[in-house]
Amino acid sequence: VMDFRMEVAELSRKVSGAGRLMGEYNEKLGLIEHALKTYPNMDLQLLSKVEELENNYYDLRVALWGDNLRSSHEFETAPSISGRIGTVEYQLYSNTTGVTETMKRNKKTAESSYNEFRKGLDSFIVNVKALEQKLKDAGVPYIKGQDEQWKED
Repeated sequence: VMDFRMEVAELSRKVSGAGRLMGEYNEKLGLIEHALKTYPNMDLQLLSKVEELENNYYDLRVALWGDNLRSSHEFETAPSISGRIGTVEYQLYSNTTGVTETMKRNKKTAESSYNEFRKGLDSFIVNVKALEQKLKDAGVPYIKGQDEQWKED
């Protein structure tokens, strides 16, 4: 039971960290959009890329945390990654008898879903960084959350 708890805790840590990372890059995307709209002589065609990334973020958010809008209107939704792993954590909380096959299956499903999700998140991060680089190349002096390299410029 303890080994399984450690595996579940590690997966939960990864899911939680990915959620925070995703939030940071979504905030950065909002700042990029603001810079595109307000800084003079910017290529407004980049706003379509921002919109594409916002849609990508929404899909990632639904995969990680579920579709709260649909579920709030009492539509059935597929379990999210965090929902699955949260269920397993809850079932393990005071369990001393052993690990059930359902717990193992839910952990395995959450793990494989997380691995697919992580590929999408990594792609999202790369695209946001590329857009940030385009702003830097266009002469936008600083965007909050930019890497510490701004001190070198």
